Amino acid sequence: MNVYCGREYWIDINESFFNDRRVKYIRTQEKGNVYILILLEFLSMVHGQMLKNDIEMFAEKCSERYGKKTVDDAFQYFMYLGILKYSLSGKTEYIQCNLDGIKFKSRSHIESRTCQNYYLWRYKVFERDGFRCQNCGAEDVELNAHHIKSWKNYPDLRFVISNGVTWCKRCHIDYHSQYGRGND
Repeated sequence: MNVYCGREYWIDINESFFNDRRVKYIRTQEKGNVYILILLEFLSMVHGQMLKNDIEMFAEKCSERYGKKTVDDAFQYFMYLGILKYSLSGKTEYIQCNLDGIKFKSRSHIESRTCQNYYLWRYKVFERDGFRCQNCGAEDVELNAHHIKSWKNYPDLRFVISNGVTWCKRCHIDYHSQYGRGND
């Protein structure tokens, strides 16, 4: 699920965010869903890079909408449950978000991956490969079109059919787990 959170950034939230036991616990609280909205709004404001004083700034701005006590309670939950935690880098104190399932994406990244050219390229790669994983041979499974030369580093090759290969979801995840993203 993509959540728009500003002119240039989106937060991509996947299922593991909502399945996290701490998020589930917060949602059982009387104002739990409001607390989750506050967290997502906060993360969108700081785009994942938070200085300690960002909380005070955000709380002040957000208190008008949700009320000071609600915002304070939400951040107490986030700190107590370890969703947000302090870390020190040199003399600068940061706040880290300790949750899986949240990625920050630029608006241009989302828009280019949802354009008609991308879906056509993806289909043409699947069609060329016979709708079968070219790594393990699986068919009748969820397929992914993988860029041989990375999307990020080779924008001119994004929609070139020969720069794609069909992999099943498992093989695609395994590849990126081993080699990372943006690596050729």
